[in-house]
Amino acid sequence: MQLGQKRILVVDDDEPSRTLAARVLTRGGFSVETAANGAEALVKASEFEYDLIVLDVMMPNMDGFEVCTRLQQNPMTVDIPVVMLTALDSLNDVAQATQAGAKWFVSKPFDAKYLLRRIRQILFYQENPHSSA
Repeated sequence: MQLGQKRILVVDDDEPSRTLAARVLTRGGFSVETAANGAEALVKASEFEYDLIVLDVMMPNMDGFEVCTRLQQNPMTVDIPVVMLTALDSLNDVAQATQAGAKWFVSKPFDAKYLLRRIRQILFYQENPHSSA
């Protein structure tokens, strides 16, 4: 990891999706680690410092909403911004992601440039991610 390089955790139970997101973010200049499920994500997030977490919603045993809620309840991880990355896209899903503490919601299949733009906005500009970039 280069000095000053932002560290991102990508969480997705689907290996191809996890690998694609990790590749896009690595090519975008980020240091990326992955987790295959919610339990692994919670352990990693407590043990290492991440600047942002990209989190799938639909995972077995513990969905992304629950993971996000637990991250928000843990004093060690409460300040890590979460971007939900999922095939779900109803207004109810967006509301649930926001209520769980997510900073942004990106639908699958995702556009790489859009995902990178939103993550950079959250990490580097700390403004309202809903504004145009």
